[in-house]
This record gives sequence, structure tokens and C-alpha cells, in this order.
Amino acid sequence: MRKCPKCGYEDPPYWRTCRWNGLVDYTHIDNLRIHEPQLAQQIEESGTKTIIIEEYAYHMIRNMPIVHRQWKQHYNLYKWHGEPREHINHIPPNKRHNHITNKHPSI
Repeated sequence: MRKCPKCGYEDPPYWRTCRWNGLVDYTHIDNLRIHEPQLAQQIEESGTKTIIIEEYAYHMIRNMPIVHRQWKQHYNLYKWHGEPREHINHIPPNKRHNHITNKHPSI
């Protein structure tokens, strides 16, 4: 669940942040059927194809009743893969784990 620091808007509690991709939220399709029936219907009609509605891209997982949601600007940049590693990794190259010698550099 996300909260805007400027205006104070909070996402509904049924949207949760994915553990493996912080840019993506997810929910069960049943939650959408209850709280946002028009959105649920549009997503179900699209099947597993990505659809963009207003400011978000939505995608239903194949063989699962899970819906992923991502801000449209992030979707246009990264699709559903998340940020590239070089954008996330803020550790300087000389401080990273050396996989060849299996030793951590001294700090």
C-alpha cells in the first residue's frame, strides 16, 4: 500500500507491493470484483494481455487469479521486468562482492 507524501492519497489496502519488484502492486481478482467491478471486468476481458487504464497498466497472471498493476510511466520504461540492476545497485564497483574469489572486499 502506497501513500503520496504531497497530497496524502493512500492506495486501497487490497493493493499490495510485490516482494520481488517494488514498482509493481498486486491483488486478487476477487478484491477487484468487490471494490472495482468495472475495472475487474475490463481486466478479465483482456485475458492475460496488458491493458492501460488511466495512469496504470494492468496484467492478469496466467492460470492464477492475481492482477498486477504498475504506474504507466514505469511500464513504458521497464514493462513487467522492473528496473535494470545498475539503477538499483548503489554499491560502488570496488565495494561489491567478488564472485571469482568468493571474498568480500575490505571496507
